[in-house]
Amino acid sequence: MINMTRIPVTVMRGGTSKGVFINHEEMPVNKSDWEPFLLDIMGSPDQRQIDGLGGANSLTSKIAIIKKSDLKEADVDYTFAQVSISESLVDFKGNCGNISSAVGPYAIEQGLVQAVEPVTKVRIYNTNTKKSNRSGSRSRKRESENRRILYDSWSARHGFTHLSFV
Repeated sequence: MINMTRIPVTVMRGGTSKGVFINHEEMPVNKSDWEPFLLDIMGSPDQRQIDGLGGANSLTSKIAIIKKSDLKEADVDYTFAQVSISESLVDFKGNCGNISSAVGPYAIEQGLVQAVEPVTKVRIYNTNTKKSNRSGSRSRKRESENRRILYDSWSARHGFTHLSFV
């Protein structure tokens, strides 16, 4: 019998990329366990990624790990992971602007940042590049939750949120 653990994730599109978004709290405590954990989530290495959430393409084999930031100049910390399709390899060196554009909406939807009408600005610190950027998302508060993104039809079709680098 195979032992399985339930891990809550969100699949989001940012620009022309699609990625798996994971709250940092769901990651293994020991960072040396991150690579095999993320390979397993994406179903890599396998050209089809049939046993995971990867889409068998480098544009759809990306992971964003998000947590509330301890830095006063950031709301959330974002770690980007590019998961190889053909090798047992996860690259934590770079960034993906497309996936970065979905970090703000994810942070709001997950309650890491409180929504403010009409636009919620999220200050994002990329742990890979040690650089900051801001994301702005049109938002509306739900009565019970203080978090809600307004995804209009154009934004939803084109995977767009406003992102500026600082």
